[in-house]
Amino acid sequence: RDLSSKYDVRLLKKSDVPEILELCTGNPLYYEYCHPSVSEESIIADIAALPEGKTRGDKYYIGYYDDGVLIAVMDIIMNFPEQNVAWIGFFMTKSSIQHRGIGKFIIDELCSHLAINGTREVRLTYMKDNPQCRGFWAKTEFQVVSEGEDTEARSIFVASRGIKNDNSYL
Repeated sequence: RDLSSKYDVRLLKKSDVPEILELCTGNPLYYEYCHPSVSEESIIADIAALPEGKTRGDKYYIGYYDDGVLIAVMDIIMNFPEQNVAWIGFFMTKSSIQHRGIGKFIIDELCSHLAINGTREVRLTYMKDNPQCRGFWAKTEFQVVSEGEDTEARSIFVASRGIKNDNSYL
């Protein structure tokens, strides 16, 4: 509830899968770099997926709504991979709202909220070859801290955005 001053934010569940699928299929460029293509089954698996040692209470699969319309989906895991670090496992906006600063606004508000609540850093990965992801995460002040491969041997960047307690960035 406190994650956005502008949008309604709520936990997503299995009954929201058709709406999530519609948002995701509107972003075919993402799936050119991150296979396989999205499906109802892959979304259900993402909602349930947890890193080793984490519980359902650590994970938030959330939707951002504008006038009842799902405009963004985020998977965030708290205190992962270590204490006071948040991990964005997935973030996608509806294609019709892209390039208007809305995604950056959502990420900036999220980081501010997390900082107030003691998070010192937010991390994520994205596909190394995806120019759209690279541009977006750079715009939102995430810096590449390493590169490597994911569990499917795809080339990735690990990116981080540090947060000071006064909500400014490191």
